[in-house]
Amino acid sequence: MGVLAMLELEGDTADLMAASVEVDRRLPAPEGLLVRIAAPTEHGLVLFQLWESAEARKRNADDPAHAEALEVSGMKRLVRGMTSQVFEAAALRYAAPAETGA
Repeated sequence: MGVLAMLELEGDTADLMAASVEVDRRLPAPEGLLVRIAAPTEHGLVLFQLWESAEARKRNADDPAHAEALEVSGMKRLVRGMTSQVFEAAALRYAAPAETGA
């Protein structure tokens, strides 16, 4: 079982989506991150992250490189408000196979 974190970020949708791409570019997927999904919303961005464990999630949150990526990408500056929820004992039930380009 994993831990699912959901973050709802308020701000300009296009800017937040661009910043989330920049965070991902600057910071490769951390150890223990199984899935990250970002989606635009009417008021900003929603981010879902499925972690192997609470410890993996905490390691990422405490990693100075993570904080730096949030700062340099502009994400911290762009977020006008945020709510979050964490769901324990989350399980990935299905993931479509990745398509390979021919």
